Amino acid sequence: MLTEKYHIEGTLIESGTMTGFEYASYRVGEEVLHRIKAVGPISIRERLPLYRALTRLNVSGSMFAILDNRQRHENSYSAEDMDEIVAVLKAGGVTAFYGATVTRDPDYDKIGKLTNAHIVVSGLNGRVIVTADPEEAEIFIQEMLSAHAAGRNA
Repeated sequence: MLTEKYHIEGTLIESGTMTGFEYASYRVGEEVLHRIKAVGPISIRERLPLYRALTRLNVSGSMFAILDNRQRHENSYSAEDMDEIVAVLKAGGVTAFYGATVTRDPDYDKIGKLTNAHIVVSGLNGRVIVTADPEEAEIFIQEMLSAHAAGRNA
């Protein structure tokens, strides 16, 4: 279960498994960082219960997540799926989503671009990146956490 050493330190508040995923959520300052690892094929059926569970752990309107799919589990994700996820996020009080997907799948970049466009169209704030480098994902999320904290404290 998510045994790698990560750059962003936090206090574990919950961890668990769901079909297709392992997750661990950490309090980082005033926010929560969700670390998610794909452990099997993932589709909207697996994603919706996960996002419902994670939104309950959030303490602000911003959600920060790193998805590790370096093992390249089958991943289906459509624009209609994004609509359903946005509805779950909004119902859970999320107004901004910052995510990084770590994968070796070269085609996943298209999903990242579609997700960023969907964030804008849906009225959410935020941004996602896709990378093969776990450190790049950490740096991106740390930058988003820092920027968010600076904006809140300004």
